[in-house]
Amino acid sequence: MWWSIRVVFVLHLVPIFFAGRNQVYGELFTTTSNGGGLINLELKPSPIAKFLTASALAHPDNFELQEKYDWYQPLLKNCRLHIPDEKNLILSYYGHHSPLPANAVIPHGTTLVARCPVLGKMKLLGAVSIQCYHGKWSDKFPTCLPTTPSDGLSAFIDDHPPTIKTNVPTGSAGENAAGELVVRPGSVVHLDCIFYRKLGNPQWTWKKSNNLNRTHPFGWAISREERLWRFRISIFSIQARDEGEYTCTTPRGHNNSIRIVVQTIQCPAIPVVESPLHAVIEGNYAGQRINYFCLEGYQLTGSNFSECLTSGLWSENRLPVCELIQCPYDMDGADPRLEFDFLNGVGYKAMVKFSCPPGYQLIGLNNATCQQNMDWFPPPPSCQVVECPELLPPLNGRIKDSGSSHFVGDIVKFACNRNFQLLGQAEITCMENGVWSHPAPLCQMLCSHPGTPSYGFITPANATYEIGATVQFSCQPGRKLQGRKWSTCQQDGSWSSAVGACVIGT
Repeated sequence: MWWSIRVVFVLHLVPIFFAGRNQVYGELFTTTSNGGGLINLELKPSPIAKFLTASALAHPDNFELQEKYDWYQPLLKNCRLHIPDEKNLILSYYGHHSPLPANAVIPHGTTLVARCPVLGKMKLLGAVSIQCYHGKWSDKFPTCLPTTPSDGLSAFIDDHPPTIKTNVPTGSAGENAAGELVVRPGSVVHLDCIFYRKLGNPQWTWKKSNNLNRTHPFGWAISREERLWRFRISIFSIQARDEGEYTCTTPRGHNNSIRIVVQTIQCPAIPVVESPLHAVIEGNYAGQRINYFCLEGYQLTGSNFSECLTSGLWSENRLPVCELIQCPYDMDGADPRLEFDFLNGVGYKAMVKFSCPPGYQLIGLNNATCQQNMDWFPPPPSCQVVECPELLPPLNGRIKDSGSSHFVGDIVKFACNRNFQLLGQAEITCMENGVWSHPAPLCQMLCSHPGTPSYGFITPANATYEIGATVQFSCQPGRKLQGRKWSTCQQDGSWSSAVGACVIGT
């Protein structure tokens, strides 16, 4: 429904709300000039319109609205929503479940309803509803009191109102904007008063909305896990006669209540979903859900469920979307030297293989798989330059290369001091795996030539001899060796026996 209204003596136009005979509230939709200083406004109704004109702020008593039927009404003041000391309080207006934002401006005549977060976990103390009337609230804002802990009996202290937990094993139920439990007829409802059994027995009482009395069974829960701390009242096949306020009172007089409303509330027909999106449907009554999921290889974008609210609307007005999983070709933060080999694309469960250029070694796993969250796992490895371990010069020898670091392809040469022999490779190379191609050589001491007997011979006749080498001495014909015939090169570089002499023999 739309209203056409003329505004008289407006100096500067911004969105506006109106209060008249029919309590019309609206937001500026269009403006058209009719000449003569009069401007037509088209307004659409809004329960939380929150704007004034500049002229109305300057002259609220003289500001007039002229409707097409020529009646006049001064603009009524709005109210500001400001409750800084009560962070847990949730305020909304009738017919709407969503909470109002902090510091919202509320128009005259609007009634707000209050509730605490998580039904039964806090106790609302004060008025359930308050109304804005010409800039003032009809009552003080209520507060939310903490209740007894429900997640650990070891620290249980009976100094707060009891927590009440709801359970609807059969049927369905949901919470409305006023903090009431709206239950579908025929449902089974369990209300559990959380209290430590060893401290005594709480009591359940109820005030019915009508004069029809009906008894309900109550007592401690039976299961082993619950019988020490859940004092339960059960309402089977709930009907309209069971509507009312159910209160649990502890032995010390602390109490908490839940108000039950029995009503059938249905949300619109369940939307049809198409593959790859799939849905598990509980139903379309208040408190029931549609749970969404995607086929393997797709990621859900949007809410994974939609709940039928007590307003008769679904909590989500749009279906989620199944997005094809595609992992990125470029990996953020990856080593710039890392090389990729995508074996089978970048879709879900695709695999990428990692490698490093020559001279670098891979630090980490050499492959990763595309995950449901569109990212690779495990994270990419890094490429670390390959460096062979430092070499020490052999005893009685030296390294011809003076560098302190050795990378892939580097060649190191060795040499031994005089009278020492190199045992091993004179040159070794740093390999791609970070090890040397051969062990470092040794410098072994040599024996120098022991000398040749006069008029004699030595076999073999070398310039130097290795440790353990043996030489034989002999004489020319007609002469005889005086001394040992054999001599061995010892570890210290000396010979085991001196060179003998060749004398004329008889």
